[in-house]
Amino acid sequence: MSRFSDAIEEFLEEYDMVYAEITMQVRRRELYRLCHVVDDLFAREMISTDDPSSMQVNDVKVIAAILKRDGGMSVNTRTHMLGRLNLLCRFKGNQVVDSAKVRYPSLFPAKVETRLGVLTGEEVRKVMEYAGRPDHDYRTLRSCCSVVLPLATGIRPQETRMLKDSNIDLEARLVTLEYVKGMDYYGEPRTVPILPDAVEIIARYLDAFHAKGKTGYIFQGPHGEPVSGNTQRKWRERFAEGSGVSLDHRILRRTWGQMLEDMGVPESDVSVLLGHASTATTARYYARVSERRAIESVRRTWAEMGSIVARAEADGDENESMERERSHEGCEG
Repeated sequence: MSRFSDAIEEFLEEYDMVYAEITMQVRRRELYRLCHVVDDLFAREMISTDDPSSMQVNDVKVIAAILKRDGGMSVNTRTHMLGRLNLLCRFKGNQVVDSAKVRYPSLFPAKVETRLGVLTGEEVRKVMEYAGRPDHDYRTLRSCCSVVLPLATGIRPQETRMLKDSNIDLEARLVTLEYVKGMDYYGEPRTVPILPDAVEIIARYLDAFHAKGKTGYIFQGPHGEPVSGNTQRKWRERFAEGSGVSLDHRILRRTWGQMLEDMGVPESDVSVLLGHASTATTARYYARVSERRAIESVRRTWAEMGSIVARAEADGDENESMERERSHEGCEG
């Protein structure tokens, strides 16, 4: 074993009782994917060490450059791998990744600070119309449900993968989430409502799921395990081919948050349902007051206020009257 893999095992042992089991499985997979890169670079003498505790800025520079050069790697994956490198180096008392970010910022994916878009009303209509078609086979029903569920509940990719049939109450139109982001920190298991339009679509898939003798994770692999994120992506691609709507999981989640905001649901409630640590995340990335609602709000205020000119004249008369009173009091003094 390399020193990098030794550090991984040390990290996993240290946090074994801190993170949820599924989180530890994901951490292990991500860290060992990074380990293959580090071991290869060290064997080729492109970096000075494979020990996270003694890595230098130039070592991180090389690792980041190699990851950036990999044309088959998405920006999101590269961000995660560099984040795991930072996690492991920090665990070993080494802040070298932070230093490398400052010195070589172009090698690190820029953090997106702007809120991305949502599906239009017409796109939502197309999604629901295609998913609701009565002639779908099991595979298509599955891909439809994998898209409609996050659109109808705002749940995250991992929360979708870890969802079990016992977590869904279609009669009450509720989904209970056990495995959430930030578990053991700010994340708490939560229950979210299902968009009424989606209940029948979800029910059709679950009926087909149970008819095959399946239980447990509603999106599962051949051995009953939760499917991977890559499989989810393939199902969305299958859905896009049929519906004509290109989408990813994030836009489905953001669309749900924006729909709630547009319906007048308080931002604090939207934040709770999305599982955010604060409303600042909700407002910045997921749901803002729509322009239409803002205009309507101003118009209501104007209607309640009446004529601006009349109010200005009234305020002017009142100020003039108060000035005369003060002058009169001054004269009496």
